[in-house]
Amino acid sequence: METLDVTKIINQDAQELENTMKSVFETLLSMTDEEKFNNLKNLIMEVAKSATDDQYLKLCKVNLKLASSLDKETLKAFLKIRMSVSGALPQELAQKDSTLLKRALDESDESVKQKIQAAM
Repeated sequence: METLDVTKIINQDAQELENTMKSVFETLLSMTDEEKFNNLKNLIMEVAKSATDDQYLKLCKVNLKLASSLDKETLKAFLKIRMSVSGALPQELAQKDSTLLKRALDESDESVKQKIQAAM
């Protein structure tokens, strides 16, 4: 996957961020599971280093919205990899990721929340 300018991404407005992350999702979904895992882990670690909690939360919300638009089987497979990535992060980062991801899910639209929870 091409190197992403995380600082630029986290400072985008909502629509730009959604467009950028949609492109990232499309790229990730075309990869093997191992490539998805490694690229997602690297992306999360870069974002965690650069983003404020608010920026991280905004990114999580966009990603949950995009993930909820996937078909059920693709969503289940993606969530499985996403959860394994979270578990492979350094403990402090894993805690931050888990906390902000849960908060993003809690604050998401009901339709997004239902689709994500049903696939977990």
